[in-house]
Amino acid sequence: TCVDPISSKGAMGFLACQSLLALQHGAASMEDPQFLTAAALVGDLVLLALSGARDGLSGERSVRLANIARVKKVIQARLHEPDLTLESIAGACKLSLNYVHKLFRDEGCTVSEYLKNERLQRARQMLESPSGCGSTVTRVSLACGFSNMSHFSTSFRRAFSLSPREVLRRRKPPT
Repeated sequence: TCVDPISSKGAMGFLACQSLLALQHGAASMEDPQFLTAAALVGDLVLLALSGARDGLSGERSVRLANIARVKKVIQARLHEPDLTLESIAGACKLSLNYVHKLFRDEGCTVSEYLKNERLQRARQMLESPSGCGSTVTRVSLACGFSNMSHFSTSFRRAFSLSPREVLRRRKPPT
């Protein structure tokens, strides 16, 4: 089957398997927006099943894990947006802003810190990438959602003890 790691004996595993099968069978007849919504819902259900919830009543921790995974997924998909707000992230996940703050507080950081760290990590990957030879520090910072170069450079140096330009200079040319 398509979901071997999920035990289909438990209620969550069974529900996830059946939902995946129903999505597979119905996907061809769905419009794109319907399919995307259904796929997101089935994905959340699979995350719940994979995180070990035995049933819907004992899955409070699993719901929290699925919600934080969903928030992180939205952040990853929208890192490039300089005007990305915490409110829009929460709204995209259909969660309250207070709940999103609580999820990250339990993770040991704020949502803003997580967002900034993810942007900086992506920027470093882009600057180190040999395939990004045409990239400039400005292009990379903009592609990672930073609209202020000074803020980007300062944050980057604090995070990695190197300036973005130093990382760019150290990168190896493609072979």
